[in-house]
Amino acid sequence: AIRPLVPSACLIEDVPADAAVYETVGAARTAVELAIRGEDDRLVVIVGPASIHDRAAVLEFAQRLHEAATKLSRELIVVLRAFMDKPAGSAWSGMINDPDLDGSFQINKGFKQARQLLVEVVRLGLPVACEYLDTISPQFVADLISLNTTDSRTSESRLHRELASGLSTPVGFRNASSGDTKVAIDAVRESAQPHAFLSVSKQGLAGIVETGGNRDCHVVLQGGSAGPNHSEEAVGAVCAALEAEELPARVMVDCGSHNGAQAPATQQAVAEAVAGRIAAGDTQVFGVALHSFLVSGRQELT
Repeated sequence: AIRPLVPSACLIEDVPADAAVYETVGAARTAVELAIRGEDDRLVVIVGPASIHDRAAVLEFAQRLHEAATKLSRELIVVLRAFMDKPAGSAWSGMINDPDLDGSFQINKGFKQARQLLVEVVRLGLPVACEYLDTISPQFVADLISLNTTDSRTSESRLHRELASGLSTPVGFRNASSGDTKVAIDAVRESAQPHAFLSVSKQGLAGIVETGGNRDCHVVLQGGSAGPNHSEEAVGAVCAALEAEELPARVMVDCGSHNGAQAPATQQAVAEAVAGRIAAGDTQVFGVALHSFLVSGRQELT
């Protein structure tokens, strides 16, 4: 079956954002871009859950995070990690795709809920990072997003590299699940180039998208099956490869994922190690990602 998808232009009109929201979005985009380029010495910190489903819990977390972000704003650029179309294992396909968590796939409802939640979070003054698993969903929410990342699978996707080349946000490409970083480096290089590809407009019409390239793409080191890759040596090797491609030789380290062995205590140790290097003058790491929510560890959807 094929069901109609609401045009994104209609959804944006139905769930609009005000000038204050867009000021927060734009200011965070600029700050992250300057951090990637080494023109802002604050550390970018993406922090939050891997997959969100509970509006009230997310807003409570966002309020707490905003308080901390305000206190630390001279040292950190804090961005809420809010992935809304990211599957939670194999049991659920994400807030956008299945907002009722029952396999009914009410995607129009999911987009509306996701957009409403994003507006509420950003209205607090807290910018948001997300992950696009497909190339159409950005039309519905991208105006509210300050930073985008890919997962290890979409880093290899030609479609996502083309998409990144036209996004108005910095985009982080994660290394492959094996730990191979060449995939992410290649993605950063290709996304910096102009592209032309097929997509849909905000009116829902198929069209040819032409982009000018995105020079604020970067590598996110998350470790892999071969082990962690957050060490000074591992970071240095990736930065050398980026420099050889005439790309910004700065990376983000995901302190969770494989680097953190999926364990909160290990993530904390990785974060402290990276922070120590930065405090000692290391300028190759411009940001970190932290897996965090209201309570520690993994929570089942039930």
